[in-house]
Amino acid sequence: MTNLTKYEMETVVNYNAGEQTATVYTRDKAVMRKLDRLVKDYPDCYKLIRTENAAGRAFYFQNPRLLTCRKERKQGKWINLCQTMNAGKKPFHEGKESQIMDFEYFYGKQSSQYAFYRIPKQLFTESRFDTLSIGAKLLYGMMIDRMELSQRNGWIDEKGRAYIYFTVEEVKERFYCANDKAVKMLRELDSDRGIGLIESKRQGLGKPNIIYVKNFVYAPQE
Repeated sequence: MTNLTKYEMETVVNYNAGEQTATVYTRDKAVMRKLDRLVKDYPDCYKLIRTENAAGRAFYFQNPRLLTCRKERKQGKWINLCQTMNAGKKPFHEGKESQIMDFEYFYGKQSSQYAFYRIPKQLFTESRFDTLSIGAKLLYGMMIDRMELSQRNGWIDEKGRAYIYFTVEEVKERFYCANDKAVKMLRELDSDRGIGLIESKRQGLGKPNIIYVKNFVYAPQE
């Protein structure tokens, strides 16, 4: 595949008032990654419907309301945007006012159709976890969520212990943060320099570290 120019990395949004669905076609790799994540996390709302020679992808939206056109708050200029293209970015930056978005209400059973990260309540209520930052607690919840892939992918070691992969690059992408912050959150959780909720094992040869996610409940005293 040849490298595309910035002008060729287009994103096209297609929907009309007579239909209850919308499609987004993109050749922008950054937008692809964000939409791929939404397809994985919210399969009931987003689907990948077409890939064209790895150069472009088309995505299906269950509800056109997931695409919004709104007025920018501060300058008063009209801008068109797809909220999902900004998924994973910081809601606000230091020294700047946060933007108010047009979110829909939940109706009826809609609240049960989405996937959520589950973070143990003990991380916020027990004093032994007070040293952990909010980011590290959220990262631990994401790692617990990824444990579901361990059995599916056969990520089990010779001792029967499940493990995952969660690289620094993934942390940076999920939290939209710099390398130093991503490394700091991992260290907070690690058994060598942090509280010990995860244990990292190097594989070498450019391979990602194996991460054992440990149970947040204390082991029984012998």
